[in-house]
Amino acid sequence: RIQLESNEHWLGWVGEVLIDEVGRRGKMVGRNFAYRPIVLDAPRESLGKFVEAEVVDVEKNYLLGRVLSGC
Repeated sequence: RIQLESNEHWLGWVGEVLIDEVGRRGKMVGRNFAYRPIVLDAPRESLGKFVEAEVVDVEKNYLLGRVLSGC
């Protein structure tokens, strides 16, 4: 519960994310400046690239985002 509350303050955050991992179900995982994992719908070719993303939802162990530009 504490971790979820900690993640909730990231809701609405917009910024640069480095996509550094292939996640489950065709998703990509990136990290922001605070090394928070952000799950994104992005093409596999985006691995190793920076994108601008917005956090649209939070889970206990990760953030859910959408890519705004860079893919």
